[in-house]
Order: sequence, then structure tokens, then C-alpha cells
Amino acid sequence: MSKSKNHIEKMEELLADLRARELEEKQPILEELQKLYQEQPDETTALIYAKGLFNLTVNQNLEGCEQTVEKLGSLFNCFPEDSFIALAYAKGLVSLSAEQDLSGCQASIELLTELFNRFPEDSSIALEYAKGLFNLTVDQNLEGCEQTVERLANLSSQFPADSSIALAYAKGLVNLTVAQDLSGREQTVEKLSNLFSRFSDNSAIALEYATGLYNLTVAQDSSGREQTVEKLSNLFSRFPEDSSIALKYAKGLVNLSAQQDLSGCEHTVKELANLSSRFPADSSIALEYAKGLFNLTVAQDLEGCEHTVKELANLSSRFPA
Repeated sequence: MSKSKNHIEKMEELLADLRARELEEKQPILEELQKLYQEQPDETTALIYAKGLFNLTVNQNLEGCEQTVEKLGSLFNCFPEDSFIALAYAKGLVSLSAEQDLSGCQASIELLTELFNRFPEDSSIALEYAKGLFNLTVDQNLEGCEQTVERLANLSSQFPADSSIALAYAKGLVNLTVAQDLSGREQTVEKLSNLFSRFSDNSAIALEYATGLYNLTVAQDSSGREQTVEKLSNLFSRFPEDSSIALKYAKGLVNLSAQQDLSGCEHTVKELANLSSRFPADSSIALEYAKGLFNLTVAQDLEGCEHTVKELANLSSRFPA
């Protein structure tokens, strides 16, 4: 076996060991990887070292992540035509962007933009770019978020069959709804609906659509909420085992119950009871059921209120902590 092959195999063994370790145990292994790379600096050893650097970023604090990503950037500059090293660098930038404030995140996104422009046909790098853009939307105001979501839309249109990029776009759209008024939310949720229609078997995209629908109910009147909750019901019926989608449906039902008369609220709370029965160990869904029961007590007479409070007591005893 050649000396070069031995060198590479040793680095791969170290990388596997690195991935299995806790953060505080990774640094000495990474230093050994760096030493081996420096002894034989070529694209193969550089890629192994780059993968190790990215792995380190996943659990680092901001300062540590900044230092590691800087090393990834320097490594990429040594091999600027290598898309695999570029991908490791892109992944590190995404890890960093998740820890940064708005200004820092914007700087990281510019570096991701440059990487994507250098490898515009690479769907893996495009996905990391999309993830970074989503991270950027988290702290942006309405105007900034609108611009970033537009970039996500363009990226998704460049890779229309890529469900992972579509998911990042969907998450950005959900963040946008949080900052919008009713009219804006209606338009954004329509885009989420279109995305879901393209990936109708994708439960992750369905969940983002459900989240957008719930966000829409927050700003709607009673009539609007009824229509949106019906869509949530239909969506849940497509994924009846998905407790996360069920939770969004439950939250929408609670919002609906807050505006209903006694008869309507009773019907809605019955649906919440059904959801809680379907997911009896889910404390989050149970909490929404409890909120619906409380809303019901507001409109009830003494006898009805006593019955509902007894149900609340039973629910509380199921989740004593």
C-alpha cells in the first residue's frame, strides 16, 4: 500500500472518530487532521480536513464557529475550483449564520452568494445557500424578509424539483407571514399552498403550509378563520399520523373558538377533544384542548361551565407536571 494511501486512510479514520466525539473531544483530533493535511496538501486531504472543520462548527459557540469558518474559507481559497470543498465551506457558513446577529448573518450570506455564483449548477451548494437565506429571514424586518424570500423564490425556481430547497423557501415564507398584515399573509399563504401542491406528499412542506395557515388565522375575522381552519382540517386528514400538523390544526381551532358563539364553540371543542384523543400523550395538543375548553366556559351557563371545568380538571390530572 502506498504511503499516500496510508495517509488518506489515517485521515478518514480520524474524521470518523471526530464525528463520534463530543465537542470538547474534537479539537485534538482536528489538530491531527490539520497536521496530516499540511504534510500532504492536495484536494483529497483538503476535503477530509474541510469535512472535519464543518463537523466542528455544528456545536460551536459564535466565536469558535467564526474561527473555524475562517479556516474553511482559507482552505477553499487554496482549491477554488473544488466544489466539494466549497460545499463544506458553505455548510460551515450556514452553521455560522444560525448563531449570528443580523449584521453578521448578512455578511455570511454574501459569502454564500459568492459560492453559489461560482457553482450555479450545484444543487447541494444551492441548498446550503437556501438554508442560509432562511436563517437570514429569522431576524429581518418586513422589508428585508420580503427581499430575502424573493431570493429564495428565485432559487427554488432554478431547482424546481428539489424538495429540500422548496422546504427552505417554505420556511422563509412562514417567517414572512409573521411580519405581515392580513392581506400580505393571504398572498404568502397562497404561495405556500402552491408549493404544497407541487410536493403534496412531503410532510415537512405540509407542516410549513399548516404553520402559515395558523399564522393566517391570527389576523382573520370569524368568517376567515372558519375557511382557513377547514383547510387545516383537510391538510391534517392528508397526514393523520403527524402530530406536528395536528398541533397547528389544534391551534387554529383554538383561534376559531375564541370568536364563536356557544354552539360553534361546542362543535370546535369537540374537534379538539378528538385530536387530543388521537394523540393522548401529546401535552402540546392537550394544552390547545385546554385553551379551547376555557374559551367554551366564557359562553356557557352555570351547568355547562361546571361540566367543562370538570373536563379541564380531568385533563390537568393527565398532565400533572
